[in-house]
Amino acid sequence: MLIVCRKGRVKFKVEGQVTELDADALLMLEHSLEAMEDCEMIVVRLKK
Repeated sequence: MLIVCRKGRVKFKVEGQVTELDADALLMLEHSLEAMEDCEMIVVRLKK
């Protein structure tokens, strides 16, 4: 899964660690996401 946070902040959890994803950051993962404020995200599921 490819995730781009366009606006706002999102926190995500990977192996018990909570990390924050800032605007315009790019992330490739398949873990849970939680919006911390109003945000705009683009999520693309990549086919294998």
